Amino acid sequence: MRPGRALAPGSEVRERLTSFSKLCDRKGAKFVVTWPPHVHEALDEIAPGVAQLVEGLHETPGIILLDSPEDYAYERSLFYDASYHTTGEGADRRTKTLIDHLRQYLSGKHKQ
Repeated sequence: MRPGRALAPGSEVRERLTSFSKLCDRKGAKFVVTWPPHVHEALDEIAPGVAQLVEGLHETPGIILLDSPEDYAYERSLFYDASYHTTGEGADRRTKTLIDHLRQYLSGKHKQ
């Protein structure tokens, strides 16, 4: 991804996400979004675009943002060959963080 690239979801994407959220609701499910792991530096390079994406998702009805991209930004040593491919230690760390966020959400202590 190129630095500075806009990532905010367009109106068609937001409509599709809203439709999916409504389907989830009819089925008794929630549409919860979390983020992939990133190398700190890679996330820093695209921070403005990521902020637009977060804002766009936050404004999309029915989507629950469980956490933030920064919650899964780790040092390079926790990745293999790409910014999404974590080592075992990186996967353990991300999994523990995700479990904590899910527990907060399920207990009603989640803040969006």
